[in-house]
Amino acid sequence: MPRRPRPASCKEVLMDMQSIKTRLVGSYLFLLILFIVQVPIIYVIVGGMIDKYSQVEKAGSLTKRAAEITEILNRHVMTGDEKLEQVFQGRKAEYGEVISKLRRGTEGLEAITDVEILGSLDAVEEKWAAMKVALDKAMDLGDGLRERKEEVEEATGPLVAKLNDSIKYFEGTGLVNQAGLQRMRVVKRSYLLERYLMSYSDRDAIAVEMKNTVAEFEAAFATLKAASFSKGEGASGAAREIDGMWQAYSKALSQAAAKVNVITSLC
Repeated sequence: MPRRPRPASCKEVLMDMQSIKTRLVGSYLFLLILFIVQVPIIYVIVGGMIDKYSQVEKAGSLTKRAAEITEILNRHVMTGDEKLEQVFQGRKAEYGEVISKLRRGTEGLEAITDVEILGSLDAVEEKWAAMKVALDKAMDLGDGLRERKEEVEEATGPLVAKLNDSIKYFEGTGLVNQAGLQRMRVVKRSYLLERYLMSYSDRDAIAVEMKNTVAEFEAAFATLKAASFSKGEGASGAAREIDGMWQAYSKALSQAAAKVNVITSLC
């Protein structure tokens, strides 16, 4: 009997997916990867049933159904379509029912009675129980990630516009270039977040670059804020407003990055 390949490890699957990540839309690569890791395990176990039993269609459908469930989840997270959540819940229920039918049999399907195959079915059921928990958790995490990402996108434009407007207070001074660079730093940080969400192998390097960008912004802002007090209420008021917007923007960005860290830690 030919040897079946071992299930790929989480790290191997993540690394392999890097080569095709450009085919995926959005910043939710990790959600799809999380469950692709689980599917090969089910393929290997169900293979034992297919070799020995006529329940090929039902048993074989478990692998296809697992892949479909993860795809539905990924589409829901990327689009926010609430109808897909209903489909997702329905497909999960159907998956558990297929396992039950294989165990107990139906009018048109003979129940599995072989002890060895029942043991394999037990293993599938155990993996499915764990996978259901992970799917539900990823639904919550994915929705939270999308919301945080939208908050970052919504906060970036107004902050950049406010920074652009504040440059006028420093025209004719040595600080005008620093005031102008602040816009670039905000845009760069948002861009780095997008890379962080989609990356795996270079996430640590991106995190360092984001940290450095934050440090550059805050150091320059401290200087600009101090100088603004000598330039009238308009300048100091703008500095206070920028400070509040920056804090809100930073909070949303940090929460989005934290969601990704939780998702990838599940692998």
